[in-house]
Amino acid sequence: MEAYYYFCLLVTMSAMFLRSWLLLLVVAVGLSWFLLILPSTGMDYDYYKDAYDNAFGLASFPWFDTQAIITAEPLYLWYSSFFSVVTGAPFQFFLALNFLICFFFSVLSFRENRLLKLDLAWVAFLPVIAPTLFYFSPRSSLSFFMLMFGFFLLVKGRFWVALPVIVFSMMFHSQYILIGFFIIFSYLIFEVSPRLKIKKSYIAVLVVTGMAIFLLGANYLVGFLASFFSVVPNSDVAVGKLSQLENVREGYRVTAMLSVLVYPALLFFVWRRAKSKELVFYNDDVVNRRWMFMIAMAVVFGAMVNLVFFNASHLSGRLGRFSDYFSMAVLVPLSLRLIGGRLAVSGALLILVIMAPFMYSTVYNI
Repeated sequence: MEAYYYFCLLVTMSAMFLRSWLLLLVVAVGLSWFLLILPSTGMDYDYYKDAYDNAFGLASFPWFDTQAIITAEPLYLWYSSFFSVVTGAPFQFFLALNFLICFFFSVLSFRENRLLKLDLAWVAFLPVIAPTLFYFSPRSSLSFFMLMFGFFLLVKGRFWVALPVIVFSMMFHSQYILIGFFIIFSYLIFEVSPRLKIKKSYIAVLVVTGMAIFLLGANYLVGFLASFFSVVPNSDVAVGKLSQLENVREGYRVTAMLSVLVYPALLFFVWRRAKSKELVFYNDDVVNRRWMFMIAMAVVFGAMVNLVFFNASHLSGRLGRFSDYFSMAVLVPLSLRLIGGRLAVSGALLILVIMAPFMYSTVYNI
């Protein structure tokens, strides 16, 4: 990971002067190359590789499967097996190809938004999020980017297109089930509140409070939740994950402060600018207001999860992963650009890269 670390440093410094398209090209080519050459981590990497290497074709539906034993959703195993059988390429090639597919969905997500910069989002991803999603836990990658794509589709009001995309992300990785439903509820709150003649904020507070109470008492509802998940896709994996509610690993993580304090503060800063009409993300006013409401809900969700499970770092990190990563890609670059332009973004992200090996020692094996 040492060479990858220097790559992150170089790319982050280059963000000060490289054109957006060129910076995106450097990220796409560079990250693909590292996924092709980085060695096994000796951890979950080997389990994912084993599932890929032991894939085989079937004569009937679902046509692809694997003999490997791994705790992963059937849809991910099918996806991995499909590329293994069809391409016959090594596992590293699959990791690089999976990254490029996710990169494509990131392009689809950010287009039409006038203020968000995709190149800066990827620079923010590089030091920690990119290796986590594409190297250590590949099943978290496509699920995250599909959920983000579904989020942006909802922002644009394309509910019936977004719904299957979000369901796909939840079936691909069960850790996104809770946030997936929450994102859908957020959209419905925005759409329904005018008809009910109730302020969106009132309904939002009620929903967030209700979800917080539910999470606080979820360990007492494991039996009920297991019965519910037994009739939905990924039931075995989802029910297995419920054990984390009863056997919570205690511990604190410094980065929880980002979710609880930093991201909400950045959201408030952006919200103030948007309310004064200084910021226009989309040409359509309704879409613009829906965007601000839904991004606020995503940030609030992350803060709520980290507060409820403040002393359970593993669980809060899993449940709040989408909110944390989304905020890093959207709020951090946007806020810094509003304050000091690309120079401020690059400078702040450079500090993050320098601190990354110490804040995320497991990623860099320190």
